[in-house]
Amino acid sequence: RSPSRGLGDVYKRQGWCSSTIALAQLQLAIGFTVPTFKTHAALLFEEVGVALARADEAELARLTTPSCLATMLPALRSRAKGEKHQWISHGVNASIKQIRLGHSSRNRDRKFAQVTCAIEAKMVYEVRDASGKLVGSTGSEAAPHAVTDFWVFERMLAEGGTWRLKERLGSFSELTSSTTTSTLENGTGKPSSPGG
Repeated sequence: RSPSRGLGDVYKRQGWCSSTIALAQLQLAIGFTVPTFKTHAALLFEEVGVALARADEAELARLTTPSCLATMLPALRSRAKGEKHQWISHGVNASIKQIRLGHSSRNRDRKFAQVTCAIEAKMVYEVRDASGKLVGSTGSEAAPHAVTDFWVFERMLAEGGTWRLKERLGSFSELTSSTTTSTLENGTGKPSSPGG
């Protein structure tokens, strides 16, 4: 057994322990339950997808954090005039992979939770030009594209906080490529900064 494999086993156990403690704290703080969150995460996946397809910036501002929205806006604003996008998803299922709690570096009382989920779905994404001609697609109604995507949801723990998309980490195939994996390993285990 190699030393690096042993360290990986320790990290996995510590990650599980941290998520378990975070889960217990979330249950006390906001009445968090895993089944309810999984349903909500699946709904957010669908709502964000539809808002992206429609280029609905107001809805995306409600569903995402400011930093997440900032990464979406350039692509939305560079679409060809009259171009229409459509997002259809079926059988959306979310499973929790990690729960983290943190606080703002500037204000320790500004606490937040982040939940990383694997989202499995069958989807169809179509792009039509101004004349209605199909110019791009992923999947079709007859053969929807199966996807496993990893999303991080965030909620400020103050009164009135709501779950929003913080970051899309990527699809399973993107995350298992050697370049992406080494990048992810360097930053694992630390919550990203809140609300940004």
